[in-house]
Amino acid sequence: MRIVSLLGLILGTFFSSNLGLPAGPPDPSAVEKAVHAKINAYRLENGLDRLRWDERLAEQARSHSRRMARREVPFGHSGFRERVRATGVKFSASAENVGENQGYDDPVAQAVEGWLNSKGHRENIEGRYNLTGVGVARTRDGTFYFTQIFMLTRPSE
Repeated sequence: MRIVSLLGLILGTFFSSNLGLPAGPPDPSAVEKAVHAKINAYRLENGLDRLRWDERLAEQARSHSRRMARREVPFGHSGFRERVRATGVKFSASAENVGENQGYDDPVAQAVEGWLNSKGHRENIEGRYNLTGVGVARTRDGTFYFTQIFMLTRPSE
């Protein structure tokens, strides 16, 4: 039994490292970019424009995800108006998706699929926006907290 388990561990490590897959837990910034890419892929498949990454939005999204992960604020959208104002972006419309998951091999796919299976979240993803920022936080127990902010900028932006 131990030999089989050890062999599985060795082969798993060998194949993972040779395939270029990252070892250890995913880096939150890589997860953020992966969510952005997956959302844009969905939008393009559905005839919508790509959302441009904006670090100001990502900073606010990241802060909210971290605060939810630390239980400083409840899971949800509390403080949304303050977050969008804090970006300093002149906008005519904004929206936000939040998510939480734990124990999935692909937390990005799980978050995005969850949003797409929810009418309100999907409407945000498909909405008439041109900017986005994603923020991700991961707790010690492996729970991921996701926040994505969407904005339609005014012509001067």
